[in-house]
Amino acid sequence: MSGADHFVHFFAGDVSLTTAVTTFIKQGLQAGDVCVVIATLLHRHTIEENLRDVGLIPDALTTSYDYIPVDANAMLSEFFHEGRVDRQKFYQRASLLLRQAAARGRPVRIFGEISSLLAEQLEDNSAIEVEEMCNALSQHHEFHMFCAYHLDALGSGPERAFFRERIQAVHGRESALWL
Repeated sequence: MSGADHFVHFFAGDVSLTTAVTTFIKQGLQAGDVCVVIATLLHRHTIEENLRDVGLIPDALTTSYDYIPVDANAMLSEFFHEGRVDRQKFYQRASLLLRQAAARGRPVRIFGEISSLLAEQLEDNSAIEVEEMCNALSQHHEFHMFCAYHLDALGSGPERAFFRERIQAVHGRESALWL
C-alpha cells in the first residue's frame, strides 16, 4: 500500500471477511499504524477475538489509541436519514475521525462496512455516494481503506451487476478481491 489506497473485498461468509480484516489490522498494528474498524457489532467482536488469538489486546490498543473501534450502524445513523446521505455530516464525522487517528503522525488503516450496510438495504446510489466521498477524503487525508460487501448484498440480475460494476469502478478494478 502507498498513499491513500481504497480497495474492496467481496465475501461469501463472515469468516472470510473477519479473517481478511484481522490480517489487515494485525499487519497495520505490527507496522505501527493506527487502525480504525468501522464495523457491525458482530464483526467487531469477531475481529477482536481474532486479534486476541494472535496475541494482541484490543482493549489496551484502544486505550493507547492504536486501535479505534466504531459501530458502523451508529455512524451510519449520524448522516443517513430517510434514504439520503447528509454529505456535510458525513464529511464532519469522517474528517474528525481521520484527524484524530492521524494526530500522532502515524499511518492510518481503516476497515469500513458502512457502504455494505447501505447495499444490504438496497440503497445502491447512497452506497456509491459514500464510497465516492471516501475517495474525496483521500485528497485531504492519507489513509488505507479496506471496504467489504457480502455477495448476498450484491444479489444477481442485470441491475445488481451494474451495481457491482459501479463498486469496482469506485475502488479501481484491480483492487477487488473476490473471496
